[in-house]
Amino acid sequence: MRVAGSVDFASVASLRELLSVSLRQHKRYVVLDLSGVTLLDAHAGGVLRRLATDSLSANGSRLHAIGATGMVLEVLRITGAAKPLGIICN
Repeated sequence: MRVAGSVDFASVASLRELLSVSLRQHKRYVVLDLSGVTLLDAHAGGVLRRLATDSLSANGSRLHAIGATGMVLEVLRITGAAKPLGIICN
């Protein structure tokens, strides 16, 4: 699933719903492409962290993120979302 633009408090609810549906369909992996994201706030980072950890414990599905760079990657790291999303930070 590719995401572009801003992912923040105002927009993350619709993303959460789309990801939740995909994860509930018992897909083994859902890959979230963040290469087009220009802004990711801490609330959205927390939502992604919870989705990644909750889906793994609920049904074994994994939510992975790719393409995060710059401040988007930094927010994922600070909010603790990077590791559950399979992002390796140096």
